Amino acid sequence: MAPSATKKARLRVFAPKVRTGCVTCKKRRKKCDEEKPVCRRCREEDYVCDGYPSTVVATKQQQQHKPKYHCLMGNNNGSLSVHKLPGDVSVHYFQHHFFTFTVHDMMDLPKATTFWTTTLVTLQQHNSFLQPAITALGATHWLFLTGVGRTKDLQKFVIDQYNQAIAELIRSMARGRPSEIEPILACCLVFVCVESLRGNQSEAIRHLEAGSRLFGEQLQSRTSEPALQWLAAMFQSLGNQAALFAERQILRDLTPFLPVPESDSSQAFTQLDEANEALDRLDNAFNRMCWRNPDNCQDAARCPDNCDCVDCLEWKAFVSQVATFSMQFQPLVRRIEAQGDLGQRQRLSRLQLVEKAWQIIVEETNECAEHFRPQDSDELLNLIERILNLSARRPTFSLSADIIPAIIDVYDYSPSAERRTRAIKLLRSYQLREVVFTSEQVADFLEHHFSQLCLTETNPDADESSPRPRDKATTLERLPHTPSLRSQMWETSSARITDF
Repeated sequence: MAPSATKKARLRVFAPKVRTGCVTCKKRRKKCDEEKPVCRRCREEDYVCDGYPSTVVATKQQQQHKPKYHCLMGNNNGSLSVHKLPGDVSVHYFQHHFFTFTVHDMMDLPKATTFWTTTLVTLQQHNSFLQPAITALGATHWLFLTGVGRTKDLQKFVIDQYNQAIAELIRSMARGRPSEIEPILACCLVFVCVESLRGNQSEAIRHLEAGSRLFGEQLQSRTSEPALQWLAAMFQSLGNQAALFAERQILRDLTPFLPVPESDSSQAFTQLDEANEALDRLDNAFNRMCWRNPDNCQDAARCPDNCDCVDCLEWKAFVSQVATFSMQFQPLVRRIEAQGDLGQRQRLSRLQLVEKAWQIIVEETNECAEHFRPQDSDELLNLIERILNLSARRPTFSLSADIIPAIIDVYDYSPSAERRTRAIKLLRSYQLREVVFTSEQVADFLEHHFSQLCLTETNPDADESSPRPRDKATTLERLPHTPSLRSQMWETSSARITDF
């Protein structure tokens, strides 16, 4: 037997350690291929590539006193000195804040989950105007959460990032390349979010209208690109949210660009996203019906039961859609209430609130009722209280107007002082911003309105033709219905000027 060959000792190939990889690969302790502007490893593994650090070599004394960048906090007086932060640490921090925290407050729109967590990540890596826009939104959301609303340094930082994004967006649009329509629409959407967080209604609507026009000018028919369909769905949904308050059409109808529904109307929902998209289709159908004929709903309610006019047939079809949604929704409700986690139960409660609101609209319109039934008002308030109890005890931002419109409707259509007072207290108990309205602003508005109603009802008017003051107990229990409070709030908000 031949002697076995002696094994050679394994020699490790020597290679000098390089420190020129991207920031993200360094954090992950991965080998970087150093492809620029975005490394291939980050791109293929769906990570946000934070780029490459400066090649300036620091002195030994500077290295010993290198500041830590993992946290960005205000000082004792609540200010934040961004200009003292070295390099682009503030940009990295607020981009990280956006993808870690901000996106979770914006998941209520249809198709939002995939768009914010996947599509936008890819788009911002290849379009220079999206990165400063995302940074501005992350910083604005940080201000909203911390309540440090008047920090001049950070306000200037937000404005600089915002203006940089607009300048680069204008240059990109001037080139007129059709392939860039998707990131431009995404940037418009980010601008809408920034202005909504600032409470700047007019600017938010201006960006919404700009995005809506782009669909009509650049896209002639339904597109097969999923990201463009998702963007169309989000723009349409935001237009519906604005129409809730303005009580008129805000944006052009984007239905031709919306994705085809994936769920079968005969099958129960399996995911909350499916239910959310179905509710959004109800919004679209109802708004189209109202925009074509503002008196449609009222006329349909007054027609005979067997009437076959166009308005009545359209209304009956809508009532059937609401009933179908409830049938598809109930199995999902039972499953999540039994097995769902906290986040799922929070979203479920919001969807149940919207479902109940549609059921009330259908029932009350069919009965020509001027007020909500007491049990309906109580059920809405109980659902709202449940949502607030499940929510985190921090300021919350949402692009979907669910809680605030429901509270306004309970106040507006419930002829009970007790329920109106409870509605205002619920607004005071939670820091919430839905689109451009905060719970505090709405509570102030309703409280002022309530005090004016009580004053009008308890004090005699100088005009003899006016009704005489009634008994105090009757006044406190049955205050009159006051229509168009939503539109009054919308007009008030349109004149409001933001702080920065």
